[in-house]
Amino acid sequence: MRGDDAAGVLVVRRLMESARKNSSNSKTLTKVTDSQREEPLLFEAGPLPEAAAGALRRYLPDWVVFIDSAEMGKPPGTIRWVDPDQAEGITGSTHTFPISELGKYLSSELGCRVAILGIQPKNLEFDSPVSEEVDRAIEEIVGFVITSTKPSPR
Repeated sequence: MRGDDAAGVLVVRRLMESARKNSSNSKTLTKVTDSQREEPLLFEAGPLPEAAAGALRRYLPDWVVFIDSAEMGKPPGTIRWVDPDQAEGITGSTHTFPISELGKYLSSELGCRVAILGIQPKNLEFDSPVSEEVDRAIEEIVGFVITSTKPSPR
């Protein structure tokens, strides 16, 4: 609804679409059950990232990576790791619960590491499309994740 604020949701949706297209590949990214824990769990949290807490508790991840638009004072489409402890002052949050606090909670409760991958937005106006710069950043992240999760040749 707010242009480039959809960046994280679009990354997850494109990864899920890729997983559906390549479902014959046993190492494809999908939503998984506990018995398949070696595969990443994708969760589209939207404006309520705290909604992922129950699924994450069942999954028991080693890592949780939030992907979100983040005001970092960089050119639009810039991708950077954001320190979860400093996320409150960096992200232009439209979330009901700060990601920095959710990260602390997950780290404490689940013993996992938490990271935030930020994408610098260009436009956060209501009812605007995703900018070209942010769309390219989304594709770059999706391409990297897909390439990184392909099974190694034996």
